[in-house]
Amino acid sequence: MVLIHSASQKIGLNIQDYRGQEVKLLKYPLQERSQSGEGKTYAYFLADNHRIIGAYLALDGYTPGISFVG
Repeated sequence: MVLIHSASQKIGLNIQDYRGQEVKLLKYPLQERSQSGEGKTYAYFLADNHRIIGAYLALDGYTPGISFVG
């Protein structure tokens, strides 16, 4: 969760207010590939009802695989 929080903070979102609460995790595959060209890229969104509270990218083949767009 530390990496997800850090990535979310860098794009102006704060998941700390939702600690201990149940939220939805939405996963969207992207057409873009990772830099190696082999792995898939996914956008993840944490949502509370209809509000996005966190977001990050996951890249196949990278550890820990969480990134942000800034």
